[in-house]
Amino acid sequence: QKLIIEIDGGQHAQNAKDIVRDKELKELGFRVLRFWNNEVDENFDGVMWLVLRQLQNQPLTPTLSHKGRGG
Repeated sequence: QKLIIEIDGGQHAQNAKDIVRDKELKELGFRVLRFWNNEVDENFDGVMWLVLRQLQNQPLTPTLSHKGRGG
């Protein structure tokens, strides 16, 4: 799976477009972690811990191609 980390402001609370987009991304095999701006500002270590837990729970599919990178 591929992981998307999104940091949003309050204007995204219960935003219908975000809900539809998250569903579409999930159907494409993505996991979406969403954090509020203030969560990152006030509890950066906690946010990073949650990201790390997600990374440990399931291996991610690399998205970068090795072509053109000298390898």
